[in-house]
Amino acid sequence: MATIQAARKGGGVCVYLKNSLSCQPLEVKNVNEYYELMWLRVSVDRTQHYCICVCYHPPKPKYCSIAFKDYLQAQFSSLCDAFPNDILVLTGDLNRLDLSDLTDNCGLTQLVSSPTRKTNTLDLFLTNRPDLFQCCVAQSLTRTDHLAVFVNCYCTPCETD
Repeated sequence: MATIQAARKGGGVCVYLKNSLSCQPLEVKNVNEYYELMWLRVSVDRTQHYCICVCYHPPKPKYCSIAFKDYLQAQFSSLCDAFPNDILVLTGDLNRLDLSDLTDNCGLTQLVSSPTRKTNTLDLFLTNRPDLFQCCVAQSLTRTDHLAVFVNCYCTPCETD
């Protein structure tokens, strides 16, 4: 488990991973102390890696949303260059942040197709490999006004001799 606490009351992000997975934080410069995000590189085996950004974008951020989108796009472009064979994931509560530039320029596809809060799809899962994932929305196990996004990954570790 890894957590990042927000620079404000409440908020923050958290990631839980299976013990069998190798996980390293990615050294990605955070240009704004109010950005609530975590960058990880998860390895299933020696050849299968995921670059994951988990983030929370509040409904009324203390930063410019356009600058935040530009930051995400620049970081994902850098990750594509640094790890061209990795599977990329951006996920979290993004509160109506328009990510069309990111999906167009970085080849990410948004997979959550059901509302996650009332009639809005605020919690997203974007990836450059939509063929490997299936997302569904269901009641959360925690007390929240959002539904939970459950993600199945259809990947298997490579066989070793």
